[in-house]
Amino acid sequence: DPALAARVDALKQQAIAHPALQDYVQGLWQRIQRQLRADLAREDSVLAGHLERNLGKLGAAIGRDPALRDALNQHMLAGAEKLTTRLRSGVTAHIAQTVKGWDERKLVEQLELSVGRDLQYIRFNGTLVGGLIGLLLHALTGWLRF
Repeated sequence: DPALAARVDALKQQAIAHPALQDYVQGLWQRIQRQLRADLAREDSVLAGHLERNLGKLGAAIGRDPALRDALNQHMLAGAEKLTTRLRSGVTAHIAQTVKGWDERKLVEQLELSVGRDLQYIRFNGTLVGGLIGLLLHALTGWLRF
């Protein structure tokens, strides 16, 4: 009966919109969050143990089942492609804006952090190779004049 369905839906909407129910649900959600945080903070967390066991089972199932693994890989690739397409311009603009805002010292610091100790070898090798090429060119021009 459409009329009965409409009345039931109206009652449901009234109940959902009632401030007392909203306060109760909000308080319940806050208590659940507190209990979850408290459990996760404990060394013998029930939730962490449950997650560890079940994620281990999931990993084992993925390792055993090539079809499941392939399906997951396909879903991950499809999701990554959609996400990359959606975020590409924003990420590019963010990186460009961030690098543009760096001063020279900050840029060198970021390069050193990214490249690490290899930067010293790159500098040394660049100097050495540049010096050898310069010496070779000097010797060639001197030899050609002679």
